[in-house]
Amino acid sequence: MEDLKQRVAYLQGLAAGLELDETSKEGRVLTEILDVLQDLTETVQSVRESQDELQEYLMELDEDLSILEEDHYGDQGPGDIIEHRCPDCGQTLTVQAGDAGGGGVDLICPNCGEVTYATEGDVAPEEERGVLGRG
Repeated sequence: MEDLKQRVAYLQGLAAGLELDETSKEGRVLTEILDVLQDLTETVQSVRESQDELQEYLMELDEDLSILEEDHYGDQGPGDIIEHRCPDCGQTLTVQAGDAGGGGVDLICPNCGEVTYATEGDVAPEEERGVLGRG
């Protein structure tokens, strides 16, 4: 960034050394071009500062999210993700594998409200429960 500011300042110095007549057509054009370059340089500097702040914020957010994931999942990670298609309306449901496990869990479609899969204690084989894939 400093290089860009220095280059614009150098051009402004060259123009000042030429002792341009700012009332002539050429002098007005060159003066206006230098003013626009100065404004652009300031805008680029502001955008870069904002980008740096945003990058720092995102890195902090990523660290916080990592801590939350560690607290929630422990060393196991989030586990397998199961996608299940509702046989009534075709809506795809995404469920964490541990949440769809035994214990009589029913998967209810948020789109149509129908029970798309009911467990009877143990989880049925993938073919029987309409699993589309794992993530």
